[in-house]
Amino acid sequence: MDRYQKTVRKLYQLQWFGIKLGLTNIRRLLEFAGQPQRSFWSIHIAGTNGKGSTAAIIAAVLQQAGYRTGFYTSPHLKDIRERIRINQQKISKSDLIHLVESFGPVFRKTRATFFEALTALAFTHFARQKVEWAIIETGMGGRLDATNVVQPLASVITNISLDHQEYLGKTKLKIAEEKMGIIKHDSLLVTAEDDGRIGRNMQTRCRQLQAEYLNLRDSRYSSRRLTPHQTIFDFTWNNERLQNLALPLAGSHQIKNGATAILTLLRLKNIYPWFRLSKKNIYLGLLKTRWAGRLQCIGKNPLVVADGAHNPAGFLVCRNALKEIYRYKKLFIIFGVLADKDYRSFFQILAPLAYKVILARPASERALAPQIMAKEFSRKGLHSLVILDVKKALRQTRSLAGKDDMILITGSIYTISEILSTGLIS
Repeated sequence: MDRYQKTVRKLYQLQWFGIKLGLTNIRRLLEFAGQPQRSFWSIHIAGTNGKGSTAAIIAAVLQQAGYRTGFYTSPHLKDIRERIRINQQKISKSDLIHLVESFGPVFRKTRATFFEALTALAFTHFARQKVEWAIIETGMGGRLDATNVVQPLASVITNISLDHQEYLGKTKLKIAEEKMGIIKHDSLLVTAEDDGRIGRNMQTRCRQLQAEYLNLRDSRYSSRRLTPHQTIFDFTWNNERLQNLALPLAGSHQIKNGATAILTLLRLKNIYPWFRLSKKNIYLGLLKTRWAGRLQCIGKNPLVVADGAHNPAGFLVCRNALKEIYRYKKLFIIFGVLADKDYRSFFQILAPLAYKVILARPASERALAPQIMAKEFSRKGLHSLVILDVKKALRQTRSLAGKDDMILITGSIYTISEILSTGLIS
């Protein structure tokens, strides 16, 4: 085991401390590091679904505008270094090693969790590398999320759906309250949430904090063309009109993510005279956005698509995309999910579209045993095939599928990660 592998192992060992929502630890870690989060402008992004795509788009546009741009996201697909990027480049192995070694004693002293540690490492790396902007995605919720120590110029809440209910609350209103915790005094909130009651609650919170509230409904956006590899759309807000925007992410839901990103950036340009942004930056930024594992075509003959949907709203988005942009004879679904997710909604939303469902177990201690799902399938009169190993599941499914069929791999980023880390798929 080399030095880098030992470093990654040390980080993963912090998972033993589980999930601890709260800001005490991260504040101690950042105090140790000299308050690095104060050295860059930031945009803080929360939401149940779409926050990663929205963050990736904003980061790509800012890079095209000439800004040195940090991007902190989770989870990763193949490599832990994906979570900490500058201008789309992962943190180097040597930088990660040195950071972890410098934080080692304080990690032990604070009993930092895995996510708290990575957040501190990311902010410190951004400060040392002199990024101008950092685009920061929350891990869970917002109010007590470790990322909620920044003072962003803009906060973005993409949407509110049911997920992580054991931590954030049982209803959408309670979950919204947690996510609204990222709104800061005298700043900007942009949201794509279309639930009227939640929207009114957000407006009330913004008035209390003297923050500006801006809803995506204040803009107009429409689809031009949807393909398995690209989404082309128009966007209009105030006097700004952008046509034929090309985003290399699949699905009509990406139009809303792209529009949210553009609206945020255009409003910041209006507020801050020093903020440089051109239409060309927006066009090129969208065109160069990269965000893996979201309706991503990863194989042909048969078509293989990976999508990280893991909650009811995500399954609905995936189902709509299957109907909108893909053509196939038979649909095979490889499904592996974590035990804390609403996997039963998969049975109702996606499973009925499938010719055959193959249940697998992603390599995570939190994974749900496929046998449990198989029993529920059977009770509902549905047939499924259990193949525990994700890689074996893909091999066997490819042998069953014809060249005009489609294989969808979904349920968890962990399931997709296993597929992408093998030599089975390019």
